[in-house]
Amino acid sequence: MEFHLDSTDDSPIFTTATGNPYNYKYLSNYLTKHINKADITFIKIRRTPITPHFLRHAYAIISAENGATLESISPSLGHSSYRTTARYLEKRLSRKNSASHLWKDSKIIKNI
Repeated sequence: MEFHLDSTDDSPIFTTATGNPYNYKYLSNYLTKHINKADITFIKIRRTPITPHFLRHAYAIISAENGATLESISPSLGHSSYRTTARYLEKRLSRKNSASHLWKDSKIIKNI
């Protein structure tokens, strides 16, 4: 059996239940709805929903925390600029590198 692609055929490969082509927003909403219905404690106690975009941020953060460089994370997310990836990591890394973490073994804290 031979299979030929017709370059003039613009019909969708994947369709919704109604036969319409998927668009990123439909798929994102669908995934968000089903992810957040999962019977997982972490998901149930979150105040905000887990979305595909949240998962992209999680991927970047977990990768960075495990030693991946900005230069290796950025292309894997499809970012054309390292600055975009840096914004994903900025908030988390600023908290992680906060001077307040140095206080955990402080005599001042232990004496309170």
